[in-house]
Amino acid sequence: MVLEGTSAASRIHVLGAGAVGLLFAAHLRQSGHPITLLLRSQASADRFARSGGRISVFNNWARSQPSRKLLQTNGSSNDMAPWLAEDIQARAATSLPGDSGQIPHIDKLIITTKAQDTLQAYWSVRASLNSKSTVVLLQNGMGSYEAIQREFYPSPQQH
Repeated sequence: MVLEGTSAASRIHVLGAGAVGLLFAAHLRQSGHPITLLLRSQASADRFARSGGRISVFNNWARSQPSRKLLQTNGSSNDMAPWLAEDIQARAATSLPGDSGQIPHIDKLIITTKAQDTLQAYWSVRASLNSKSTVVLLQNGMGSYEAIQREFYPSPQQH
């Protein structure tokens, strides 16, 4: 499913393929957005591609909560089968400038790494961002935004 009017410019890149990154990537893909996962290495991107570019989401919460019967259609726990988000691309986030695998321009980026890894994650893709790129920091922890501002945009004219 692709939303009407979507284009390459509407592609969302997700940097950080842990639980939070994969969950948001899957939900955004299910909503019709083209998604590219930015992984730590080309080997990881290749493994993901060999798996079919799919993310499976399991909802164990529904099985463990007393109100779960409200979420099931016929009372059977089999109704909580995983759902899939398919057609997700992946590439390494560590491509070097001039390399044929260099990440193209990124319009929309969601960084879902651990807070202490945010600066390094941002550093790995900064050459693919410009002043019109939207970057969302989606993580548990504080100070990541301020650290990026200090490190990459020390003067107000660079914001």
